[in-house]
Amino acid sequence: RNKGHECLGKARFLTEGSMGYSNTLPKIGTSNSIHPKYKGKEMFIEDALALIKAKKVFIMLGMNDFCIYPEEQAMANAKECTDKIKEKNPDIDIYIESVTPALFDSGKFSNENINKFDVALKNFCEENGYTYVDVASAMKDENGILISSYCGDPGAKGVHMSNIGCKAWVDYLNKICIEEK
Repeated sequence: RNKGHECLGKARFLTEGSMGYSNTLPKIGTSNSIHPKYKGKEMFIEDALALIKAKKVFIMLGMNDFCIYPEEQAMANAKECTDKIKEKNPDIDIYIESVTPALFDSGKFSNENINKFDVALKNFCEENGYTYVDVASAMKDENGILISSYCGDPGAKGVHMSNIGCKAWVDYLNKICIEEK
């Protein structure tokens, strides 16, 4: 976008490494918390969204939740996170993106567990009036695993996106936004 290319309109990104629903909830500065930075200041997601006056939020969290917590706890944390967002931003539309597939299974990072969690996310969205965005479907090959060229760490975890994978992800989100209009 900074080079004049269209990329999700006027989207702004609130990210931080290894962020999940669960670790966005504790007080800022505690050892088990991870929060995005906005204008150089670490803050809760709901506060950053309020500052930028967001009308929509696309949330892609969860991979760092289902591997640590039982599904019920991970979903309770997702609910607490989204409740805080809605409380601070009552008119915001919430879109929850699926967890993307893995290139290979590694312990709890398995495509079977990812698929189960994605079903739980979809049900959560239906129960709470949020839009579920099935990004995973655009990232899977015919065997249901991450398309190999989309993987940025094939010799490590096999879950992080390459530049090609990120482009496919952005293209999918743009398609969703266009279909919505």
